[in-house]
Amino acid sequence: MLLMVQAYKANVVCPNKHQAEPEKFYNNRLLESETYIGGHVECLETGVFRSDLLTSFKLDPSAFNQLIENLDRDLKYAINVEGKMELEDGSNYDEVKNAIMEKLIALRDEPTREEYPLIYHLDVAAMYPNIILTNRLQPPSVVTNEVCTACDFNRPGKTCLRNLEWEWRGETYTAKRSDYYHIKRQIESEFVDGLPPKPFVDLPKVDQQLKLKERLKKYCQKDMVVLYDSLQLAHKCILNSFYGYVMRKGARWYSMEMAGVVTYTGAKIIQNAHSLIKKIGRPLELDTDGIWCALPGSFPENFTFRYNFMTLVDPINRTYTEREECSIEFEVDGPYKAMILPASKEEGILLKKRYAVFNEDGTLAELKGFEIKRRGELKHIKVFQAELFEKFLHGSTLEECYSVVASVANRWLDLLDNQGKDIADSELLDYISESSTMSKSLADYGEQKSCAVTTARRLADFLGDTMVKDKGLRCQYVVAREPRGNPVSERAVPVAIFETDAELMKFYLKKWCKISLDFDIRSIIDWSYYKQRLSSAIQKIITIPAAMQKVSNPVPRVVHPDWLYKKVREKDDKMTQRKLVDFFSSVNKINKDDPKNDAIGENHDPDEQNVADMEDFGSNGKSSGVGPRPIARSYETKRKSSGEGDSFKKKIDSDHSGNLPASSAQAIDVDIEDIDRHLDYQGWLDSKKKKVETSS
Repeated sequence: MLLMVQAYKANVVCPNKHQAEPEKFYNNRLLESETYIGGHVECLETGVFRSDLLTSFKLDPSAFNQLIENLDRDLKYAINVEGKMELEDGSNYDEVKNAIMEKLIALRDEPTREEYPLIYHLDVAAMYPNIILTNRLQPPSVVTNEVCTACDFNRPGKTCLRNLEWEWRGETYTAKRSDYYHIKRQIESEFVDGLPPKPFVDLPKVDQQLKLKERLKKYCQKDMVVLYDSLQLAHKCILNSFYGYVMRKGARWYSMEMAGVVTYTGAKIIQNAHSLIKKIGRPLELDTDGIWCALPGSFPENFTFRYNFMTLVDPINRTYTEREECSIEFEVDGPYKAMILPASKEEGILLKKRYAVFNEDGTLAELKGFEIKRRGELKHIKVFQAELFEKFLHGSTLEECYSVVASVANRWLDLLDNQGKDIADSELLDYISESSTMSKSLADYGEQKSCAVTTARRLADFLGDTMVKDKGLRCQYVVAREPRGNPVSERAVPVAIFETDAELMKFYLKKWCKISLDFDIRSIIDWSYYKQRLSSAIQKIITIPAAMQKVSNPVPRVVHPDWLYKKVREKDDKMTQRKLVDFFSSVNKINKDDPKNDAIGENHDPDEQNVADMEDFGSNGKSSGVGPRPIARSYETKRKSSGEGDSFKKKIDSDHSGNLPASSAQAIDVDIEDIDRHLDYQGWLDSKKKKVETSS
């Protein structure tokens, strides 16, 4: 609505709502969906990292050489851009520079060290808006060569366009275009079930496409397909971000290219920061717009330049100069006292966006992703975590730290082992009950099965249907151990039943749980289920991270998963086999985006551009598939062309082509004929002109 109001004020016609093409193909296959690669998120470490516990570092000396070489540049940037000062006005520049230089040299010369860490968060404030402003991105700015051709400013040497990459991702059916059209002709001659049956062609276009895709999926599955990956489409509506608007299907100012450029650029910024941090410290967690890391304690940290005055434009009115700022910069938050990163119970998986961070004074700075912040989660899990996190600040060694937190875990395990005998029934129910709010009415769930649906049905059983007919019903339940062998979703018992008359409670518990004796709440509860839930939380936060940090299991009665022993052995193995790529150096291939490589240079080796991949040996250039699948994912890096011709397939200067052998000249002719006008419009236009001149 904001965009439409502003468009009206500016006398700009609002575009129609975006409509996806019903039939779109990629590599001769029908596209099921298309999107782009989003931001980069990754967890790199698990365990406890504290500023008062020694941490081992393996640094890269070359990175510190780079920092030393760029020291003058970085300090001048800090003074001129960030500090808004002039270098000449300071009095201790050399002193600060030499102090930083000494620390960097010491880190470079002793790259393997054990120090107290500096825990920092490098955060790009408002990353996506800054990317949009810095690159002047908006849907109308993503243009094609046809748009440029009609522009009044389209002239040789124009500098109005930039090449910005983004990564396209599409999912296609395995059936080829010919199969698709064969199925389409077949279904168009059929009748659709109904009263009375109607011809397929009489259905609305949307229904035709749905039924056609259903038929195509079945066809692909019968085509020797054994696995079908169901798509998970997330509809994001980000109210405070124009990035979120342009990528929303159905938006008037829709632009997948712009959204792709924004996320791809942001991911590259974080990945570049990660590559540097990995050399000068230990990266802990990558987020979309920031990176958590631990740096050696001796890393140069706080320095102050001395300035003796401050200049105002107008001291009387206290006005300052104004200038536009479109820069993407990292803000440094910290140092922090501790960071706790949990682990996954599955092998090879690290939990993303889940950590706890503490300030130097012991207060909680940030808590992200844990059950303690989730509504409806088990109360005893939430209380366990609330007690646990603060305990990570205790102990003078890593072993002592894990021993302290293990005492909390053991106390809560004892509560479940003795079936809560030391607490009242009402308190016990409060600890082990879960709640879920029904987003629809019970009737709308049909035959779906879940703990909440079972609870709603049982509430209707003894309270009446009128109590559960509306949506928004809050279902609070516990899991019973009877009937044995039934799924957990069928053993949910409403907490409300324990607050009713004793005879009524016995009647319904007998009906639901198939029991005739002992209606005590402690005899009904499935204690093994709740112990498994607590043990799972203990594994993620305590035992598995401890093992990954080479600390013996602090809670022995919570057994490690089998894969963890192998993982720990691999971390301790000093004879780990090196990767095959470490034995080879990369070949210098032509950079097609470099203007210096537009034509074949004198020093260029023509054999370098055709180096084949070792895995392609004997395949005649064709990749061998892993078997047919109904939907296949495709990835492709896109870039918006400037229209000036940025590929190797350009018009070759006659002086160069005259000095080439016949085989090379023939290859150049083929390249010119195969020029893609969408990627190199000017080169394609020149080749067409040359062809017309030759034929005339």
